[in-house]
Amino acid sequence: MYDLVLIGAGISSLMCAWKLRNSGLKMCIIESGRQITQRQCPRKTGVTQCHCSSCHIMQGAGGAGAFSDGKFIINTEPNNYGGRLFEHIGWDKGIAAIQEVEETLLHFGAPEDCWENDGVFEKKLFGTGLWMEKAKVRHLGTDHNLAVMNRLISEVEKFCSILYGKTCTSIWREDSCYHVAMECEVLLAKKVVVATGRSGSQFVKQLCYEFDVPITNNTIDIGVRVEVEGKIWDEVCQSLYEPKIYGRTKTYEDVFRTFCVNPYGEVVAENVEGCTSVNGHSYIEKRLPNTNFALLVTMKLTEPFHNIDNWGRSIAKNCNQLANNNVLVQRLGDLRRGKRSNADRIASGRVTPSLTTATPGDLGLGMPKRILDDIVEGLEMLDVVLPGTASDDTLLYGVEVKYYSVTPEFKDRWFEIAEDLWVIGDGSGVSRGLSQAGAMGIITGERIVI
Repeated sequence: MYDLVLIGAGISSLMCAWKLRNSGLKMCIIESGRQITQRQCPRKTGVTQCHCSSCHIMQGAGGAGAFSDGKFIINTEPNNYGGRLFEHIGWDKGIAAIQEVEETLLHFGAPEDCWENDGVFEKKLFGTGLWMEKAKVRHLGTDHNLAVMNRLISEVEKFCSILYGKTCTSIWREDSCYHVAMECEVLLAKKVVVATGRSGSQFVKQLCYEFDVPITNNTIDIGVRVEVEGKIWDEVCQSLYEPKIYGRTKTYEDVFRTFCVNPYGEVVAENVEGCTSVNGHSYIEKRLPNTNFALLVTMKLTEPFHNIDNWGRSIAKNCNQLANNNVLVQRLGDLRRGKRSNADRIASGRVTPSLTTATPGDLGLGMPKRILDDIVEGLEMLDVVLPGTASDDTLLYGVEVKYYSVTPEFKDRWFEIAEDLWVIGDGSGVSRGLSQAGAMGIITGERIVI
């Protein structure tokens, strides 16, 4: 019998456990992936297709955030930069929890430098149809982020058991306690925190169904990972590092945004629930030739449509199929002209792909025309303020899909869906990154000991 079982060993679980380090509670974390020091994507060795039982990029100790580029967002105003935490918890409580996560990461060796919007670049957006959200950004880098997470996990393991390679299959309440089932065993717990991350969104959906908890989920972001010569984005990245730029296309009036900007970083592949997708990393100690960022179009579908995640996966699978279960890459100039990119056309351009295992092809055969039109129009709008962004040699990797996990109808604003059962982190549909996911863990830890 445990006092508390946490599902998933990402930032939200770790911060919840850290908050409870002096509580005397008997705690356990269940993690389907490996220890952080054993996580190694086989694509790094040149393999184009992986068959890992759990994606080393997305799952394992530290969660997906451990292998991210390590951007920690500190909101300076109540906006949705990094998630919708403030809608649920309020500004004062939310920012206090984010600051506590920040202090914890600094304690474990996070870099102290921050970037903040000084308004200089923002003025260039006036009259262009583009706008920005404001926040401070602390960049840990993929390299430093792993080290910080490793130190945090080592401390958590001193007072909390972590079971690796264990997948939670179901949770039910019986005889006044929770039964947490894995493949070959069942743990008993007085309280349970579910923090499965984006890759566990289907588990959260099933859990809500079994506990008769209403959910909402009608939004998805679909787009590409854009790679340009590093110097093209120097003006904005040297002052902001992570610019969050929004725009609205004239053709369809769809909203697009930049996301996860990686100055002088690299494009990487990841496996999200069986689909090969793309992401980006950047480093403190290593500087590569190109800068990459996601350009995402927000799609919100209404009645009678209900399963927007399956629609997003079908688009990702279409592109995977065209690339033989790999990532597609195409020159922007080829996309404009309706031509399929090949190795020679890619090699003739000024931008050398950082994801060398990507398959040259035609995104137009796998993605909806409306989304591709939005992407081209968005790049041309960005080109006005950052010349060269919409160059013919700009590379587009597809597809990048950001699923908004189902959002449960919480019992109260503390993320509890049933008595002593919480859903937190990116799998809750509330947070969208390290800072707000960690803050949800801090807040939940406070509630557990009340």
